[in-house]
Amino acid sequence: MIFSEPSVMQPSHLARVFSDAGLATAAEADRLRRELDPSAGLLSRAAAILDRRRDELLDALLDDLAPRLPEARLVGRAFDPAAQAVVPDHDAWDFLVLPVAFDEDGTLTCVISHDTLSVALAYLLDQVPHPVRLERAEAGPLEQYIAERYRYEGIPDAA
Repeated sequence: MIFSEPSVMQPSHLARVFSDAGLATAAEADRLRRELDPSAGLLSRAAAILDRRRDELLDALLDDLAPRLPEARLVGRAFDPAAQAVVPDHDAWDFLVLPVAFDEDGTLTCVISHDTLSVALAYLLDQVPHPVRLERAEAGPLEQYIAERYRYEGIPDAA
């Protein structure tokens, strides 16, 4: 489940976004509110319930989310190793997703790039079993922080 301000990936918010975009009827929106389990496969499950393509739903979410993402502060920020453990190094690099920390309520804060927002959002929705709050950063600095935190540069070692 993804949170930005306000909560973006709560089933009730998904239902509203999809309904507003003409992708869900009132009955389908009610079904999403009742049946979506935010702990796994949220985007894929919503697509199955609505009998829609994932990319249609993702586009509606991006239209809603992109203009509201707050800018991340990376310099001098504390990074929680438990948060980092949620996203494997190759996924962090491939999707430009940097987990930062868990809030007191269990929400995982992640920094993503606007350049890879679509793939990062799809990844987080279907693979991360935690509520997530998103912040954005430019791709270059984000890549640098991912490489430093994970000691990983996305290039397999030559054997």
